Amino acid sequence: MPGSGRDRIAALHLCSPSHWGAEDKIGKDFRATHAPVPGMERTNAAAASLVEAMVHRGPFVRFIWGVSADNRLNHHPEPPPGITLEAWKGCAFDPSADGSPFYLRVERQGVWGLPEVGAAVFTIRVSFIAGQEIRENAVERDALRAALLSMSPESSVYKGVAECREALIALLNRASPG
Repeated sequence: MPGSGRDRIAALHLCSPSHWGAEDKIGKDFRATHAPVPGMERTNAAAASLVEAMVHRGPFVRFIWGVSADNRLNHHPEPPPGITLEAWKGCAFDPSADGSPFYLRVERQGVWGLPEVGAAVFTIRVSFIAGQEIRENAVERDALRAALLSMSPESSVYKGVAECREALIALLNRASPG
């Protein structure tokens, strides 16, 4: 679905994909880019104003999180050569594992406007927090548990935790072995 011409992704360099590929986003406008994200109806309704702010105001920073069974940076939807799709996308979360059976994947997203050329630069910096560290910190543990409990079924699927959400909540409910 090409962009509307009013806004579009004109150039994209992606080093650490989070379950999406640059090839699926290039040329799309704000609404089409965010179409797969559940709960974006109000944000997409304000797309024109948001794009205007991205170009002419800011910079802006926000944080996005997800849960991962590994701490690899590359989570492109297509597996690398020689790795099966099942092995690449499989939920390897093991709540009985010692140490960190999961990681919190945090994205620091930044937007800097380039009003002289009617564009904006969007960056993502990925970092991880080991599940064991979260389990040992009552504030972080309670915050993650509350976020998981409040997720809609659609968000749970989108975030990739639908299959392991209940096991992860149960793990967070247990005292950390540390």
